[in-house]
Amino acid sequence: MRTKFFAISLVAFLAFSPNLALAQEVSVTESGATTEVDLGVVNPGILPTNPFYFFKEFGRTIRRAFTVDPIAKANYELKVVNEKAAELQELKELGADESALEKAITNYEEDVNRLRNRLEGLEETSANPNVDELMDQLAERVVRHQELFDSLMAEHGELQDILGETQNNLDEIASSAVEKIDTPEKFKERILEKIEGEVDTPEEVMWFGLLIRVADGVKSEEAKEKLAEARDELMERFGDFGNEEEEGFVEGEGACIELYAPVCGVDDKTYSNSCFAGAAGVQIASEGGCQTEE
Repeated sequence: MRTKFFAISLVAFLAFSPNLALAQEVSVTESGATTEVDLGVVNPGILPTNPFYFFKEFGRTIRRAFTVDPIAKANYELKVVNEKAAELQELKELGADESALEKAITNYEEDVNRLRNRLEGLEETSANPNVDELMDQLAERVVRHQELFDSLMAEHGELQDILGETQNNLDEIASSAVEKIDTPEKFKERILEKIEGEVDTPEEVMWFGLLIRVADGVKSEEAKEKLAEARDELMERFGDFGNEEEEGFVEGEGACIELYAPVCGVDDKTYSNSCFAGAAGVQIASEGGCQTEE
């Protein structure tokens, strides 16, 4: 009995102790200083490259088993998705190589799928205040994680395919949630609350980008129409902008919308879209990400 209790205690300690000093076994490459995305995670703890990471995952499994309320389950999966984004960011900051980053992205994607299943299992509960909080957090995470993915693609063009697919999955989840457990009207207000005056800061531009992607992803014409109203209102504030349908971006006052439509620059670097290439003063060599040699 004591042995069993000790084993359970050890698993819980390893899973929930973020400051545990265990070797991360990260394969490090040359890297420069970059700006971290604020994901709200002070210390990501054990990383996916650590041989003891399975203890952390086991602890999460135990937590899932003791979480009963459907909304609480969805909130927990969103929390885990964010923790895994923080783990990915930590690997990036440590200068981890492509294989380590890809492993973390795959690990992240597994919980994105769990989150999708939890949200799809919820009933239409838009009047529930807990759903309001959940949708606020979901929108915030999609924006922050997009920022992280863009910074990763800027440094690791070879990851643009897997990151692009992951971002598309997040956008699909957000679009589905807007129709199933939220309302287009409420989502419109969530976005407008984040943008005051003109759309002229990087953060406001990213929220604008989320609105455009969700408006494109919702299925019903009613939802599309409601979100299009907010999009048109923000475009009026944005000022001059490019052809979104052809270029995959909106451009104004030096800011670029976070829409994923990769292009390869003449400098052999992959940019999220034509706008970011232009902002860097780089001409476009071809559509799609740059082809890297094995």
